[in-house]
Amino acid sequence: MESSSPFITEDQNTDANNNPDSNSIYIPEVDYSKKLKLINLTSIKTYLTYINTDNEIETIRQKKLSIERGTNIVTRSQLINIIKDNQKRHNVKYKLMSVMVHNINVTPDTLASYIENPGDFISLFTLSRIDSFELQPTISMLKQYNGIYFFFFECPPDRASAPASASASTSASTPSKNRTNHTRRVYIANTTNRNKTKRYDSYIHRF
Repeated sequence: MESSSPFITEDQNTDANNNPDSNSIYIPEVDYSKKLKLINLTSIKTYLTYINTDNEIETIRQKKLSIERGTNIVTRSQLINIIKDNQKRHNVKYKLMSVMVHNINVTPDTLASYIENPGDFISLFTLSRIDSFELQPTISMLKQYNGIYFFFFECPPDRASAPASASASTSASTPSKNRTNHTRRVYIANTTNRNKTKRYDSYIHRF
């Protein structure tokens, strides 16, 4: 008569491993050394918000803006290109209303303080003029929350231009009975180049 072995066979052990306890929790391995590493930004998200004349948000578009490695600087030319390339949508003209920047500055040493008081490490400011600015570095796991927000307002239609042009064409086609031949004086404006620096504040629509 065969005696049963008191030991678990290999097949039984394998079956037990393939059917773990239902209450067990799987915790994936995370390399926190990379997540908590302080990095310079190589790109940042931009959000383009379009507002119509009824002060309603029509749409919000998202794009990624590349930043020169190791600088953390968004240049004036980059901002101007974004504004120029997005002032028209579906044949409707828009004018820039404001630009806001959201920047998180958290280091591995200040992470604990950030968890307790996050507002102390978040910057949200409006650009007073279109010019280059520097972003503060942050740890890798929070870089996705940095962003630049552009707000475009729909330009109202120019209703006065049509009647004015029509009246101008009518007056030009209708000869005047009392018209007399007078010699008109022509003044030539001074076109001397004074090497003025071009400002880009005109891109900002102020209310």
